[in-house]
Amino acid sequence: MTAEPPHSDLSVVLVGRDEIAQRVAEMAATLDAHFADIDQPLVVLPLLTGALIFAADLVRQMKTPLTIEPLSAHSYRGDATRAGKLEIRLGPDDLTGRDVLLVDDIFDSGQTMEKMIEACKAAGANQVTTVVLLHKCRPDLPQRAEYCDFWAIEIPDAFVVGYGLDHDGRYRDLPDIGILAEHAR
Repeated sequence: MTAEPPHSDLSVVLVGRDEIAQRVAEMAATLDAHFADIDQPLVVLPLLTGALIFAADLVRQMKTPLTIEPLSAHSYRGDATRAGKLEIRLGPDDLTGRDVLLVDDIFDSGQTMEKMIEACKAAGANQVTTVVLLHKCRPDLPQRAEYCDFWAIEIPDAFVVGYGLDHDGRYRDLPDIGILAEHAR
């Protein structure tokens, strides 16, 4: 953690840009090994907008042949810091026989991943693998293994922004991940 956050709306930086870059590179290598035996290009489905930066950095480092089809799933509205009703907009309708990698920014309640996995399976996906940048350490979520195959970084149960994560559309452009200060909520 950095004692003095580089942005006045962050109370603390949890994960700095160097650690993010290192973990993304390690995750790309892990995923390349995981998908080493597939016979068609991997279908990468990043969930917009939060996973955009993570997915872009991740796929640029992967060596596995792939295609990218962004999806949209929203459960936070406006300046809310707690999830509401999940709204999903799917990309490809037909994933028959394809291996799919769902990419999300953060694993919190598991609601988004559960619905996205169901949608991919309903579209005919052969295998659905999930990867998230951040995994919140919450002991009340025993289903994490069921909905989250890989994650790069564990964080405490806090509302974070930066590196794609936002609050009311702001802070996605910050290169570090930090806890949003009370005055900014």
